[in-house]
Amino acid sequence: WVINDTSRPQETGSKGFSTGKQCSGSGTVTFTSPPAQLEDVELIQPIGLINAYSGHVTPTDHGYYYPHNWQPQDDPSRFIDVFSPASGVINEISLVGNRLGDYRLVIHHTCTFYTIYIHVKELSPRILEITGPITAHKYPNIQVSAGELIGRANSFDFSVYDDEAMLSGFVIPEHYSGEPWKIHTVDMFAYFSEPLRS
Repeated sequence: WVINDTSRPQETGSKGFSTGKQCSGSGTVTFTSPPAQLEDVELIQPIGLINAYSGHVTPTDHGYYYPHNWQPQDDPSRFIDVFSPASGVINEISLVGNRLGDYRLVIHHTCTFYTIYIHVKELSPRILEITGPITAHKYPNIQVSAGELIGRANSFDFSVYDDEAMLSGFVIPEHYSGEPWKIHTVDMFAYFSEPLRS
């Protein structure tokens, strides 16, 4: 299936990337790989943080994975490997805040169920071979498998979305009009297979 999302900026890169979202099926999948090797992770902060200082004035839709002895400086010698939790298609790669070497990746596992990674500092050699340097949004439609290396990071954000799930109970739903994806945020731990989930 190819779903064309006309709300995105139309872009065709030098390698002929389509802006059409490539995916198949619907519903959720089971994650069989952690986003990072658990022995590399010291702390996982779950979703729901509110921190106006960092710009999160509504609860965060993403968790944070921190490596051992985390330092805020991006020292590549301290980066840890980042993996896809299940098979899917990388439909979008963009720069965070237009900063080179700071990437946001969207992986559709089905047409309605996807994961987003933010602050990946290095893309895998395979991805870079396909995309070339990332200096703007790209929509490469790269097939990845569960446990495949997608990049390396210092600390990174990880979130899970299900377009078929609609959160309820918002006191002021209008606060989310600028962040409409947040109403489809699901528990980032719920889809991992056991014993990985535990």
